[in-house]
Amino acid sequence: MKRSELLNVLDRRILVFDGAMGTMLQAKGCLAPGELPELLNLRDPAAVSEVHREYLEVGC
Repeated sequence: MKRSELLNVLDRRILVFDGAMGTMLQAKGCLAPGELPELLNLRDPAAVSEVHREYLEVGC
């Protein structure tokens, strides 16, 4: 799928992606050991968005 096609789909519907979000957030130093990654949706949504953006940039 081309980037433009993906962006078009994202404008019209919700897509669910599966990736190593917790692992990526830990690697970025956003999480303390044992902390639930889901908490970052409230505490630091920008960090979560950044990981999603990075996945999109590499084509995942």
